[in-house]
Amino acid sequence: MHDRILDASDASLDFCRDVLEEVLDVFPSRFVHIGGDEVPTTRWRSSPAARRKARELGLTVDGLHGWFTGELDAWLHARGRRTVGWDDVLVAGRARPLSEGATVMSWLGADGALAAAAAGHEVVMTPYDWTYLDYGQAEGPDEPLSMGHVTTLEKVYAYEPVPASLTESQVLGTQGQLWTEYLPTPERVEYAAFPGSARSPRWPGRRRPAGPTGVPGPAAPAPGQAGPDGRALPAARRALPGTDPRLPSVGRGGPGRGP
Repeated sequence: MHDRILDASDASLDFCRDVLEEVLDVFPSRFVHIGGDEVPTTRWRSSPAARRKARELGLTVDGLHGWFTGELDAWLHARGRRTVGWDDVLVAGRARPLSEGATVMSWLGADGALAAAAAGHEVVMTPYDWTYLDYGQAEGPDEPLSMGHVTTLEKVYAYEPVPASLTESQVLGTQGQLWTEYLPTPERVEYAAFPGSARSPRWPGRRRPAGPTGVPGPAAPAPGQAGPDGRALPAARRALPGTDPRLPSVGRGGPGRGP
């Protein structure tokens, strides 16, 4: 995460609207994701222009995040689209509430989903502890370098997307994330993505009986075997150069684990 972010200015908003205008022209989807996460305001605090803008709006400098997000959200809403943002926008939204129909993707945990639902927004459950597939799949010196900590296939598959205090009508679904900072090759992407991604988008209320290992449902299909949709899965455990292709999985750790 870098602190070099767009200026909190009308010119920056105009730039973003121009980009979104092109997006709307190309993609007919009702949902448009604007991000809104990880916005360090360090440079805004030291910027005379940002401090002046905050005074004009009656906000703190940190509140400019909410103003900026709210302006883009309102712009999309006026064009019949539904804003999607990470749950950071809930904090930002305190300066300006999100529009009706805005959807929140809760990556920081269940708290964001609960707050979004309480404000009348639908949510997509994406908590990093369960749905970040670029995290390591196992401990060990043979595991390639990866971001974050270990999230096993068993943990991904056992995840129940609907928090106990919410209903399925409030949760649109779940999504598996695959950030590629530590995935420099197609082989590494495949290793991280499968078979976790074949298991991640399960829907609540459809949990299969526990398999012999205690993990819900049958063991993951081997490469080339049919997956849940009847199609053959790709070579999920392709050996990386210098490894034994007969091994059941390729390591991820090597010189050390990411921050």
